[in-house]
Amino acid sequence: MVRPESAGSLAEFVASDPGAIVMSSWGAGRVRPSDTPGEYVINLEDFDFVMLRIGVEMTFAVTLNEETSTAKLVSRGFRLIGPGLESIGEKIDIKVQGAMRPSPASSALCSLTGDVRFEASGEVPKLMQGVPEPALRAAANAVSKSLISAASERFSSNVPAAYSKWAKDKASLPA
Repeated sequence: MVRPESAGSLAEFVASDPGAIVMSSWGAGRVRPSDTPGEYVINLEDFDFVMLRIGVEMTFAVTLNEETSTAKLVSRGFRLIGPGLESIGEKIDIKVQGAMRPSPASSALCSLTGDVRFEASGEVPKLMQGVPEPALRAAANAVSKSLISAASERFSSNVPAAYSKWAKDKASLPA
């Protein structure tokens, strides 16, 4: 749920700059535009996986479905950050897709809903081949839940704040 702003609807906010959702969903300094228009590079929080501390940098393309004011995010690639992790990143593939939909401007409730999915595939890196499969699955599940929880928490507070700021800035513009 988002507090509606009189200066503009949530759908207008999303349609005016779908990249604003990406920019506002992570902390300051974690997102930057890439060299390709409509793409952003996000430095995700470091996480622990089994015995490794891993940093991840992902590139996302952001598009807008103008009919529904839905911002769509699709990963375009990733890079693992840390000593010796580059070779691991070459053997696995991580795909992330998301869609953020504002309620229609005519709706009695002002809300933004989202659906984010990610999939990792590839071979187990040599460094972790000795780890029992149940431990790998448990670690992957824990990382997944941690990332989803952190993203949901950030999204729930940062995007409404960005919408509020956008509306205030819009209201202060001369007519």
